[in-house]
Amino acid sequence: MTIAIGLALALPLGMVEPAAAGQPARAEQGVVGLEAQRFGGTLYNEVRMGAAYGYRLGAVNIGGRLDMLQVSFRDLGSRRAVVGSLGGQADVVPEHLTFGVYLYNLNQAKLANYQDERVPTVLRAGLAYQAGKQVLLVVESEKDIEHDAGFKAGLEYLPAPAVAVRAGYASLSQQTTAGVGVKAGDFQFDYAAGWHSALGLSQFLSAGWQWERKP
Repeated sequence: MTIAIGLALALPLGMVEPAAAGQPARAEQGVVGLEAQRFGGTLYNEVRMGAAYGYRLGAVNIGGRLDMLQVSFRDLGSRRAVVGSLGGQADVVPEHLTFGVYLYNLNQAKLANYQDERVPTVLRAGLAYQAGKQVLLVVESEKDIEHDAGFKAGLEYLPAPAVAVRAGYASLSQQTTAGVGVKAGDFQFDYAAGWHSALGLSQFLSAGWQWERKP
């Protein structure tokens, strides 16, 4: 059995409010994950509590997730909704090319009756290509049912077994990103920064710990 614990902090445009914590556990029967996430400040904030389960069937991984989402406005109170999501991943070319798809909010959860306000329903599909042991290329298309589709691309290069250098671009936000990851024993540390020409700099930090119990 493998247990992993992670903590992430996002600082969009210099803010220090958002934070997330997660704990996945891998066993012979699959992977169970728990996550708590908060975004925003006193005027507006979102709190998300989620539980997920994934299982591997041959060359295919499938999983589902349930989230309890709370959205709060200082002068308007809070709204809550339960959000369900499904995802899958398949090895197109084993150890080289992987295809994945993820549908967020498949139940089209409603937040308020006013103007039929609902949580966004988003479909994501992507490809990951492992070009040798040191280079990983990823591309993703994202479509909110009420907005235009977007495109993301990323590159990861391992100059050393314990060090990863990353770069990416997202078309919808027109944001360019770069980052680095370092593995030290059972610990993993990652840092990334994103730049938007109009909004400026965003930063992201994460730390993780993984423990594996041998049978």
